[in-house]
Amino acid sequence: MTRRLFGSLILASALALVLLLISALSRGNNASAGPAYAASGAKAFSTALAQGKQGATNQQPQTGTWADIAPWPTVTIQATPGSYPLQLKRAGAAAYEPNGKVYVLGGRHGLDGQDYPLQWIWEYTPGNPGTIVRKNALLDGAQVGSRYTANMVVAALTDASGPRIYAVGGDSIDSIPTPGVRVYDPNADAVSVLTSDPWPASPVRIPGGYAVVNNKLYVFGGFSQLGSGSVFSDTWQFDPMAAEGSRWTQLTTANLNLGRGFIAGAALDGKIYAIGGDTWNPSTRQLVPVVNVERLDPSQPNPTWTTIASLPTARGDMGAWAYDSSTNYEISGKIAVAGGVYPVPDATGYLYDPVANSWGAFPNMVHATRDYGVAQLDGYLYAMGGYDYSGGIPNGANFNQRYDATTPLGTPTNTATGTLPTSTPTNTVTNTPSATPTSCGTGSNYAIATSTATIVPGTTNTGSSCDDCDTSIALPFSYKLYGQTYTTVNASSNGRLDFPSDYEPAFSNVCLPASGFDYTIFPYWDDQRTDNFNGTGEGIFTSVSGTAPNRIFNIEWRTELYSTGTPLNYEVRLYEDQSTQRFDVIYGALSDPGTSATVGVQGIGGSNQFTQFECNTGGLTAGLQLTFTLPGCATAVATQTPTPVVPTATPAVTATATCPPSTGA
Repeated sequence: MTRRLFGSLILASALALVLLLISALSRGNNASAGPAYAASGAKAFSTALAQGKQGATNQQPQTGTWADIAPWPTVTIQATPGSYPLQLKRAGAAAYEPNGKVYVLGGRHGLDGQDYPLQWIWEYTPGNPGTIVRKNALLDGAQVGSRYTANMVVAALTDASGPRIYAVGGDSIDSIPTPGVRVYDPNADAVSVLTSDPWPASPVRIPGGYAVVNNKLYVFGGFSQLGSGSVFSDTWQFDPMAAEGSRWTQLTTANLNLGRGFIAGAALDGKIYAIGGDTWNPSTRQLVPVVNVERLDPSQPNPTWTTIASLPTARGDMGAWAYDSSTNYEISGKIAVAGGVYPVPDATGYLYDPVANSWGAFPNMVHATRDYGVAQLDGYLYAMGGYDYSGGIPNGANFNQRYDATTPLGTPTNTATGTLPTSTPTNTVTNTPSATPTSCGTGSNYAIATSTATIVPGTTNTGSSCDDCDTSIALPFSYKLYGQTYTTVNASSNGRLDFPSDYEPAFSNVCLPASGFDYTIFPYWDDQRTDNFNGTGEGIFTSVSGTAPNRIFNIEWRTELYSTGTPLNYEVRLYEDQSTQRFDVIYGALSDPGTSATVGVQGIGGSNQFTQFECNTGGLTAGLQLTFTLPGCATAVATQTPTPVVPTATPAVTATATCPPSTGA
């Protein structure tokens, strides 16, 4: 954890497919397999079909894709000489239906710690890739410190003058929030300040999440880093048609069950959803992503938030999109979310079905990102800007992404063809290897066995004495991880072994898969230090056990948690015998059982090539040994196996630099 702030038609189609496959195997239908969770890998066609039979989810297959659209143009930043491609994060976005365009307001440019607050308003004209132009109107003041344009609520509402875009709240480059309400008229290209009705929430905070229902704006939760920091749970309604000075109303019965900030808000069929977000640990100053999802029916006399199915993984700082059931788009009647996770984002997408009260898969974004501008228009889902962590640093993004959800509900996208088998099954004898060497390290994931053991002490000091650093270690023998061979490794003070040997400064753990970490072992990924801050003999130490070709390389951490100063002791053991590409993790004295740590291993970051033992749940104890082995790496032995051969018709499926840490606010 970071310590630094900074219906039924679809089900009928699926059932019809089952009958057709059994009786004729000759017609197409709608039960294609959508993309699977990044955490669990691709699901087969048969799995998706089985889900269609089991769950009254009315799950529409996702036929659209995420794609890049026009990037941000080159700009001149007042504080920096020269022109640069705009790198925009923490801006707000809204679709303006009268002219069919998307507007992006405010935000910050550049790298966290060196970023620049913006006054600009951008107009995106949809297309492939579309065009982006900067408008003349400006937000807030000319002084950099008086621009409260990051983390705003941006939403389209109709007031007495007609459709407008409202920008509520936000914070400055110094993380000072504002209650201000600005109104942008795209037709006149003019901004005004609604001085009569600032957001009355007290204390002032960054808005948490928001949604619009029946031309009323609902803002819920929030976050402020001032003082020791706080998250909030209250809910506010803004009515743009109400009398001047009385447009805001607090819904006193509608406090969130869990106060949090950076929430994905959505409106679907008259109800409001608060999805994920971050809680705050004031003693350690940590933002903590959560899985919590809540729903509110604002039409009730005394509306209250109700807890519903949790997200599959903890995440905040993301967007949500939804189209009412009365529309005819791919996600109609459902809610899509994608990306998010603080501080290092991923591209993972999920789709919520309110009928089944369950989350399923949704296509992953092109780019992993968070804190982007969210809009939807004519069946398209927009993610404008955000963070670009492709270089391992918290930079603003030059890219913009769009998902095409315009495919109408019930449109067939797959065809299954074949001929009913008529011949008699026979048995033949085939040679089947009991292990498949070709899959070793390429398609397998590690298995974990638990036992007990004691640490073999390290005797050579690697020189790690730091907060947030990596130390390069030469291996005494070549070692394979997921089939990749290495002779050196970087040992991180934050409890990781990074095998590509590039510098990975991230001190904030996330659950696997973790984007940006390729071929990494996580014995205890959390914010730690090895600089002997409390005088306990800290560092990373190594030793070698056994003799060739059966040596074991021991890498021992003696650290302390940055947030509490409590000591930790654990070890990774790498095996020279690579028949199973084995490694062990052994835990010595632990002052914390891993309640804010990630333990596991992964290959390509952000993919389904990972195995996780725990993430922020604890369970680590002194003497615990975790043995990781890669199935499919043993020598193949051919065996004679009678195999029944049944002629069948197979359906043919066609599916159309090291830098300052992020401020987090």
